[in-house]
Amino acid sequence: MLATVEDEGPLICKLHFSKFEEDRFRDYEGKIERIRAVYDLEKHPNVLPYDRIFNVGKKAILGVRQFVSHNLKEKLHRIPKLAMMEKKWLVFQLLCAISQVHAVGMVHGDIKPSNILTTSFNHLMLADQVPFKPTFIGQDDLKTYNLYFGELDNNQRCYIAPERFTANVQPDNQFDNTLLEPAMDVFSAGCVIAEIFMDRKDGRALFDLAQL
Repeated sequence: MLATVEDEGPLICKLHFSKFEEDRFRDYEGKIERIRAVYDLEKHPNVLPYDRIFNVGKKAILGVRQFVSHNLKEKLHRIPKLAMMEKKWLVFQLLCAISQVHAVGMVHGDIKPSNILTTSFNHLMLADQVPFKPTFIGQDDLKTYNLYFGELDNNQRCYIAPERFTANVQPDNQFDNTLLEPAMDVFSAGCVIAEIFMDRKDGRALFDLAQL
C-alpha cells in the first residue's frame, strides 16, 4: 500500500494480519521504536527500519516506512537481466547491511529478496526488521510459517535457517527474538546471494520449504 504524506514524501504501508490486543501491541510498539532509534542514515545507510506502527482495530499491525521503488525479487526478474557488476554491487551492499544490523547487537531474522529494497540506481536497503515474527517454527506448522514468512509461492522459496525448524517448539521461546543468532542471518543471506548469481530462468530460489 502506497501513501503520500505532506512534507514526508511517499510512504509504504504494510499490513501484518493477526490479533493484537492493546497491551501486546504496546510491547511491539516499544520494540519497533527501539529498533528505529539505533539506526541512522549516516552510520547505517543500508538499513531501513519502520518509522512507526499502528494497531488497526486489534486485527492487524500497519507498519509505515519510506517508499523505495523496487525490491530485489522484482529486480532479479526484470528484463534485461542484471549485469555481473550490478550483481556484485548488490551483494556487497547486502553484506554491508547485515554487518550494520549485527554491529548494533541485533539480528534481522527474515532476510529474503522481498525484504531487500533497491532504488532505481541500485542502492540497497534491508527493510522490515520486525520483533513479532517467531524465532522457531514447528516442522509441520505450515500455518505459522505461512502467516509470518509465506509468500504467494511460499512452497517454492524459503530462506529461513534450518535450525529454526524444530520438532518441539516451546511456547515460552517461540517468539523470543533474543534467541535469534547472527548465523541465522548469514544463512539467509547466503541463500539470497546464491539466487542472485544463479540467475535461474524459472525464478526459483536456492531452497524450497520442503528442502529446508
